Amino acid sequence: MEVTVAVVALCIAIWQLKLQRDEIRLNSRLNALIHIAGLMREKIEHHETIIDNLKSRRSDWSGHATRVNCELRPLLVRINQELIDSVSHRAAGLDMQAIRDALKLGGTAPAKPDVASSATPAITATSIRRVA
Repeated sequence: MEVTVAVVALCIAIWQLKLQRDEIRLNSRLNALIHIAGLMREKIEHHETIIDNLKSRRSDWSGHATRVNCELRPLLVRINQELIDSVSHRAAGLDMQAIRDALKLGGTAPAKPDVASSATPAITATSIRRVA
């Protein structure tokens, strides 16, 4: 009888450790995504500052605008979608579709833009203004 109780207690302790480890992994992933999204926003703002300076000097700023619109913004959108997806698995009480609609993220990740195309992709899922 005492051995059975000890084995059950050991199983419960192992299960709790597994749950804690999973929670730590999830929190680390969420913190990493939040940090990366912040870095991407800072990079976009930096390029926008450069673009504003180049516009005021009437220099060519199209390279920076292309980088922001074709590389940085789509990457920020994918990072935000990954963050929302990670949170949606744990936050059952939240209306994730309403959050996606409010952020204009949609349901799936956007396709990678064709750089050779002359048209600029329509990225609408950031709070930062679009350049170009």
